[in-house]
Formats: sequence, structure tokens, C-alpha cells
Amino acid sequence: MIQKYIIKIDKDFLQSIHTGHYHTPTVYFHANIGVRWLFWERFNQISKLIIKNNRAKRKICLDFGGGAGVFLPTLSKMFDKVILVDLEPSQALIIKEKFKLDNCEILKENIFDFDMKDIDVIIAADVIERFDNTLTILKKLQILMSKDSFLYTSLPAENGFYAFLRKVFKEEKPIDHYYGAYEIEDTFLKNGMLKQKESTIPLPKPFDLFKISEWKLA
Repeated sequence: MIQKYIIKIDKDFLQSIHTGHYHTPTVYFHANIGVRWLFWERFNQISKLIIKNNRAKRKICLDFGGGAGVFLPTLSKMFDKVILVDLEPSQALIIKEKFKLDNCEILKENIFDFDMKDIDVIIAADVIERFDNTLTILKKLQILMSKDSFLYTSLPAENGFYAFLRKVFKEEKPIDHYYGAYEIEDTFLKNGMLKQKESTIPLPKPFDLFKISEWKLA
């Protein structure tokens, strides 16, 4: 249960500031400790990959689709500047103020309108599956990357085990989860991306719920 690579935010505080917006998750203050652990572990594994990657520069990080803001305290310690881009970043703004994250910039913006060079690391945690055209969002991310950039993804497996646990915890599959991890990663591999490292949580296939991967441009 040890998650040593992240700064976790108190669940009661997160519940108190939850905006009620559909895209702002409630899993970080879920009543079940296992559910909370699972979703924090995604960030723990991403942080571990970044920390152990001595090729990744630590100047600018883009947290794409990170509107909940729960990863910001961790990222702010790892990078000189963190830019969060989301359509609904209300909770992230509260977290930035609460934790005095002066090196974090919050943008309420469509990723397709965002343009910036020299991004060292892009985080895309459980957001790419929400695009009905994986190739379109991939090409946008590739434009933002350089040959020295790294992309870190967390993707839901959407397999039989995932469906079973949704029934157990009485959770509905989001209507905008268009693809699972393996479909998305297949598109990545066929369209100019090289996978550097990967892990699955909580267990290897077929008991994987999320795939965590590190990518570079091919």
C-alpha cells in the first residue's frame, strides 16, 4: 500500500471542494480504500517512471486533462513549471491556491487551441480514452513534443475484470470512454510512437485495470 512517489491530498478536503462536475472525479475520496489506492497508484507509477528517467528534463511539464488538480502538488516538486490544461479546471484552481503552487499555471482551454514548444514531459492520465478519434489527439500531442520530450499515459484496460469490478462497486462506465488501453496503445505504436517502459496495476494481465506507459516520438 506504500505510495512513496506522490504527495496525496486528504480525502475529506477533496470531498469538500468537489465541484460536482461530471469530469471531476470522486474516486480520490471514495468510501472504499482500495478504490482510492488504485487511482492514486496511477500517479504513483507515473511519478516513479519520471523520477527514474535520467533523460527527462525537468523544466516544463504539461498536465493535459488534469482538471481535478490532484497531481499538481507532486508535479510542482518535480518540475520548474507545470501547466495544466483542461476544459473544467475549477478544482485545480482551488488546489493551486490551497497548496500555494506558484509554479503551476491553470488554463481553461481546449487542448487543440493550446500551442507551446519546449515541453519536457506531457502527462495524459485517463484522458485519451475520452476522444472518439485517438489518432487526432495523438497527432496534437506529437506536435507539442520534441525529440527530447516524454509522454506518460494512464489508460483504463476496459477488460472483463474492469467490467466485473464496476458491477461490484456499482459504478457506471462513462459514456465517453470510447476505447481501452490496448486499442489506444496499438494506435500509438502504429503512428509514430515508441514505448519506453510500461506497468500494469494492480496486477498483470488479465487482472490489469490500468496501463501506465512512457513514450517518445519514433
